[in-house]
Amino acid sequence: MTLNVLFVDDEASMCEVFADVFASEDIAVTTFTAPEKALAWAKTNKPDLIFLDYVLPGTTGDEIARQIEHNVPIYLVTGMPNLKTKFPFVRVFGKPFKESEIRDVMLNHRESRKL
Repeated sequence: MTLNVLFVDDEASMCEVFADVFASEDIAVTTFTAPEKALAWAKTNKPDLIFLDYVLPGTTGDEIARQIEHNVPIYLVTGMPNLKTKFPFVRVFGKPFKESEIRDVMLNHRESRKL
């Protein structure tokens, strides 16, 4: 079963890197730079995992996370690792992120769904 991952960042280059690094036969990565488009996509496509940047055009990762179904694990990826957020993210990853740590999250989640 394919793991559907949503990644939202205001920088197109970060979206490209994330998709290039993590997309595979078992992991489908969808990226957006526009948070409103990401929200619309998430409502109809039900991602398994979500990774959000904190600083987004006209909003924040906190605000976007509050508008998404809460049964989806949501992670923050930010250049401000000491940031205090209002939303209870599963985990905060600093930029630049360690590929192995994010890959582990994805693989562990995929494995847990097979149970």
